[in-house]
Amino acid sequence: MIEATQHKLREARFFFQRLDDERRQHSDGPEAFQFYLSAFINCARSIPWALQAEERKKYDLWLEVWESSLDDDDRKLLKITNDLRIKEKLGGADLIVALEPIAIAERLAADFKLHRWIETYGRNSSKLVIPAGEAKRPTHYLETKDGESEVTGICKKYLDYMERFVSEFIQAHPQTDAGD
Repeated sequence: MIEATQHKLREARFFFQRLDDERRQHSDGPEAFQFYLSAFINCARSIPWALQAEERKKYDLWLEVWESSLDDDDRKLLKITNDLRIKEKLGGADLIVALEPIAIAERLAADFKLHRWIETYGRNSSKLVIPAGEAKRPTHYLETKDGESEVTGICKKYLDYMERFVSEFIQAHPQTDAGD
């Protein structure tokens, strides 16, 4: 059931993971975060369109019920992400970039993929010495009516929303036989 929609949801998860990885590591170049953001936000927004294309009659009847169940936080999220998608289509959102302190160990793990060493030997091992202190990494924010919001946090909420959207559609329309 709804194979194209499920594919779009997996694609959105893929791009969110790349966006989150880039947030932590900044390894794919200065524009990579923006590229992954654009890919994620446009892909995630296409999930309802894919669902409507696959199950138009069921979708059109169900959508009104779904929309009536949304709370103010969901509606704000949809407004923010739609505005973000439009800005991305027009050349990119105006993101605020701040340098945030992080532990040097985290920066080293991101830069040199030391997480395997840390998992193997542990942080307190005599075989692995990680210096104390702080480094900085760029963190991306979006200006909203409620102030600044960290971009990957917004995207995670949007992905969770889309997961719930698809899941509740499936629950409302259980497959009864192979012909459904």
